[in-house]
This record gives sequence, C-alpha cells and structure tokens, in this order.
Amino acid sequence: NAASSDVNKKCKKLFFNVSDAPISPKDLRSIYAEISYLYLDDVTIAKPKYFSLILGHGEEDNSTALSYLDFYIPE
Repeated sequence: NAASSDVNKKCKKLFFNVSDAPISPKDLRSIYAEISYLYLDDVTIAKPKYFSLILGHGEEDNSTALSYLDFYIPE
C-alpha cells in the first residue's frame, strides 16, 4: 500500500503507448499472458487454459483466466 501510488504513476508513464486506455499495474499480468501466448509454439492449448497455467491458477480454473482476456495483440 505504501508504494501503490508511485507504482501506479510509473506504470502509466512507462506503458502509455501500449493501449488507448491508461495501464494499471494489475493490467501487466494480462499483457504478460497475451505476449507469452503470442510466442507460444504449441497452439493446441486454449488461451484461457494457458493463462491459468502461467499465471499460477489452479489447473482446472479457466473462469479466473477469462478475466485476463483484457488485451489482444493485433496482427
């Protein structure tokens, strides 16, 4: 809590060009997951399942992973 204001300000300053909307520190997990999926060689795994695995959610927890589908990378 003591550093959250500073982290939020730095995040908005550093990642201003990533999205049309301001980026918050919690958005970085979604962005990380999306970038990781883009570079994944095994495209047979569904995106929510992959997000659950790399973000540390339960193996069967696909519903939480759906909340990380906030960003996409245009091709």
